[in-house]
Amino acid sequence: MKQITYIILAAMLLLCGGFGYERLMADRDTDMNRKGELSDIAESVTAIPLKPINGKSLTDAHDIQKDGNDLFLICQGILYRFNRQGELVCQITQPEEIKVAGYLVHSLKKQLIVLGNVDDIYYYTFDGELLFKKKLRKDFNEEQLLSAVLYKGKIYTAERVIEKDTLHRTCVKQQVQVYDTCFQPLESHPIVEVSLTHPVLFPNLQSVRLCVSPDSGEMYAYSAPYQPEHLLRDSLFIHQTGGKEDIEEGEIPLFPVCMGSRYWMAANQDAEKTEQRYLFCWDRFENQAWQLNEGFTDDFFQTGSVAKLEPMDLYGQTYSFTKFGKSLETSFPEAADSTVVFIVEMKA
Repeated sequence: MKQITYIILAAMLLLCGGFGYERLMADRDTDMNRKGELSDIAESVTAIPLKPINGKSLTDAHDIQKDGNDLFLICQGILYRFNRQGELVCQITQPEEIKVAGYLVHSLKKQLIVLGNVDDIYYYTFDGELLFKKKLRKDFNEEQLLSAVLYKGKIYTAERVIEKDTLHRTCVKQQVQVYDTCFQPLESHPIVEVSLTHPVLFPNLQSVRLCVSPDSGEMYAYSAPYQPEHLLRDSLFIHQTGGKEDIEEGEIPLFPVCMGSRYWMAANQDAEKTEQRYLFCWDRFENQAWQLNEGFTDDFFQTGSVAKLEPMDLYGQTYSFTKFGKSLETSFPEAADSTVVFIVEMKA
């Protein structure tokens, strides 16, 4: 009899909790916008037309990072250094030596740590001088390394690890591995999904980025889900509760949004089907949100829709996007055959 009473009480508590949560969500009264302009979220946008290299234009610039007056980017597996005026300073890597998968900018040492060729690591000066190279480790392959960042003098990587459990069954887990700048392993931490308002049946584990909370300075992992229907509720829930009740010390939480000081964003623009692509943004100061299939409209330079904003820092404050071709004819007629890099500074 007591057991039945406890079950009834537990059910009532869960029911009341559900009503309380729904009321919390309703009380927020968040506006959901299906259209938006870039000026809704951006304080400023800087345009940098890239000058052709030996008469040939770059058409696929990505992984853009800046350091002072320097602008680094990858195009067709090659790492380049430009200045902020769009002039080529030097080509850092040579395609016959390494196909670049990613890189880290070590500002203090004026060095570039370049990853590629499955498990090779090359160290260059900003002028493109190769300092040395090494292998990461024998059992490493390209699919296991999800992302890498340099933070407080250490390298943090999000990695997928395949292991055997006690019953010799194959299991896949994700972890953050910490290295020194010479890629000597120091420690590791498991990546753990946070509790959300719904079961995550198919989390997007193919794209995991490491970020740092601007409020707490703590590291977390971000992976945008395949579908955006729960992102607003999840954002409100995480903002209200902190979202880390089940996260133990030493674990790295996995969130579905990249959490800037004001704007929380998620994007899945690499989906095969056009209708599954989206850009989500929530303004936690003004409490309004955008869920856009085509992205924000560029009302700074009139280049059309901006569907893909790439983070340029760990804190979600600076983003970039690129444009090439017809979209530049209005504002950049002289650069219609070149790529223009746009640096977006978010509103504070």
